[in-house]
Amino acid sequence: MRLAIFSPIILEPTLGATKHRIEQAKAMENHGWRTSLFDYRELGLKESYLQSLHSKETYSNALKNYLIANAAKYDVVLYEGDSLPYPRDLFYQETLFVASPSLLFYHFQNIQFPLDLKGRLKRILYKYIDSSEAKHHKTTWLSLTQADIVQVQNNYDKAVLIKNGFPEDKVITIPCGLDSKQLTQLHSLNQETATKPCVAFIGTFDFRKGAVDFPHILSKVVENLPDCTFKLLGTKGMFVDSQQVLDFFPKRLQSSITVVPTFSPHELRTLLRGCQVGMFPSYIESFGIGVLEMMAAGIPVVCYKSPGPSDFVPEDLLVRTGDVESFASTVIELLSNKSILNKYSKQVSLLAEQYNWNKIGADVSKAYYSLVKRMRQIEVQAAASA
Repeated sequence: MRLAIFSPIILEPTLGATKHRIEQAKAMENHGWRTSLFDYRELGLKESYLQSLHSKETYSNALKNYLIANAAKYDVVLYEGDSLPYPRDLFYQETLFVASPSLLFYHFQNIQFPLDLKGRLKRILYKYIDSSEAKHHKTTWLSLTQADIVQVQNNYDKAVLIKNGFPEDKVITIPCGLDSKQLTQLHSLNQETATKPCVAFIGTFDFRKGAVDFPHILSKVVENLPDCTFKLLGTKGMFVDSQQVLDFFPKRLQSSITVVPTFSPHELRTLLRGCQVGMFPSYIESFGIGVLEMMAAGIPVVCYKSPGPSDFVPEDLLVRTGDVESFASTVIELLSNKSILNKYSKQVSLLAEQYNWNKIGADVSKAYYSLVKRMRQIEVQAAASA
């Protein structure tokens, strides 16, 4: 079977937005699939297209043209959820078209995450003078409705799509994972050697991931555990360098915080050494791979009860979104009670093992085979009755 995966940005294993696409392709190859990866360059676009005001339309048009000409070469094509807002009958009917939204647009209508003053002013301004968000939501909706299958990374997303009228048999949940080598490397970390309390975070530092809540949470933790330190890993995004991230915090906290804007996957084990607890106060996620990486290292992670991590984080470590007091208290309890910390360390390590890409790849392969077979049977029946 042949699978083509398309991305509007460069496919790099260091980018969270594309890492899971690359890893899914590798996992599928291990189960006999022939996979091809395409970013914008393979569609004839140059990097400068990303700076255009009409970059999404440019990419969608290029993808449309490519698939009109080449979809028949593949059994399955997988693309971003907003990339193909065109009638399905433009394309080869016996290829399974799978749209996969990174962040489901419905969440942004229902979940409000806190912004700083500048961000709040922008939100108010854009609400009245900028229609791009509404346009993007419409484009995404069209793309999802015209796809044969919508592939999401968490069960919350699936439930929301079904609630909004998508047939249950059109939506599949395919989580992210770690390969066996990553799981082994991270599992080998011995958290019991840590001598001082240390809290880790993996992810871009931005408003969606709870940037406004971080200073409140860290202040509460340091108030109770003055020698606690924090490692913020992979923060580059809205804030480009470490100083910009540090400036978001009061000066009294900055000496306790280490910021690593970017890192290579092989460096993660070293960076997590000495960390006992993880924090992830994100309001909206597609999955939350950074949480899984910490869990694989035996690090219990306190998270908001939000789309993504809620699928695999122990219930006792999930906190109502925005409840910074309860969030900080849960972190403090883990750091202060060795027996509770050890209990959750073992539990999360075992949970992480369930998200092995080899197993996920087998599940995806089986699902795709079944879906392609079903679609082609429908096509044959339709042709016979015509």
